[in-house]
Amino acid sequence: MREFIYFEPRSDGHSAFFADMILASAMRDPRVDRVRLICAPDLADRIATKDVDTTVLDPRNLRWLQHRSAVVAGLAQWRAACRYVRGNRQAVCFLPFFDHAILGAALDFKRAAGQVSGILFRVPNGYGQVSNWRSRLKNLCKRTLYRCSDRRDVRRIFRFDPFFPVGLGRQMEVIPDPAPRIDIQTLGGQRSGSKTCFLMFGAIARRKGIFVLLEALAHLSPVILSRMELRIVGRIDRMEYQEIDEALAQAKQACPDLELHVSDAFASDTHLRQEIAGADVILAPYQDHVGSSGVLFWAAAAGKPVIAQCQGLMGQWVHQYSLGAGINSTDPMALAEALGNPVEMCPQNAQRFVQEHQQERFAQGILDGLL
Repeated sequence: MREFIYFEPRSDGHSAFFADMILASAMRDPRVDRVRLICAPDLADRIATKDVDTTVLDPRNLRWLQHRSAVVAGLAQWRAACRYVRGNRQAVCFLPFFDHAILGAALDFKRAAGQVSGILFRVPNGYGQVSNWRSRLKNLCKRTLYRCSDRRDVRRIFRFDPFFPVGLGRQMEVIPDPAPRIDIQTLGGQRSGSKTCFLMFGAIARRKGIFVLLEALAHLSPVILSRMELRIVGRIDRMEYQEIDEALAQAKQACPDLELHVSDAFASDTHLRQEIAGADVILAPYQDHVGSSGVLFWAAAAGKPVIAQCQGLMGQWVHQYSLGAGINSTDPMALAEALGNPVEMCPQNAQRFVQEHQQERFAQGILDGLL
């Protein structure tokens, strides 16, 4: 019996968005006899796809599957995926975020009965990045890891980055990072007034640029700040909560002319659509991020320009499709300059970008590669 197992121990980011697309396609696919969902409890509550055989992960197992250490989490995820396909050579266990579990695939010499697969989000991309011995060593380690994971029970691994060099494992396949469907005209939500609304959404953490953003505000004049509205929407990283909370309080005190709104809670897709509809500019000042980001696709689908990092896959896409301003997002002065000047994009290129990343192509590409 051909069984497709969707295994997602995470519940943050776009986990529900990806799960619904792939599960719905798998449920319709005649090549699949049974579809199973194994996931974290809070993710199970957010899945819109119905009639899926769902198993909620035990909190004791989640402790290891969601461990802060990538090594610990990766080994735990790989071993769990192998257990789920035990005894069924036709079973496929799909682990969406495979960047940690690939360590287990490289180190575990015991072959799984079925197939284990997933998506690599963070393949090396050197676009716009300064090459030094640290970056070269890190990229070498990743490439070695990919080669070592090239095994019969990992027949196919997917990646979003089309610029990643070929020849590093026969099983790596490019699929389009899916863009959401947004009809801004039917949403309403556009805010009235003369202020420019900047929106940062998603996981609010150091790696997403929250501290650089707040520091950049201090370099803007009161006149510019009085013309701005800054909305920060998303769950604040609990490991950095106190530090971020203090930085937000300091920003409010130092910039009284700025209209600042913070919503520390997970934002549903409906809420995000409303926030994006009312924004003028989307902020994605990630800190040396090498992979893709759903923020770009939400912004492009809504026709909103972005201020994003100029390096890595994000920077390459911002430049190639004219999606907004690509800057050195680790520099508060560079970010302040971008905030204080008009940000332009090419609507035609943004729509082409979205069309090239349709949801159907994403889900069907995964199923075709595995079944």
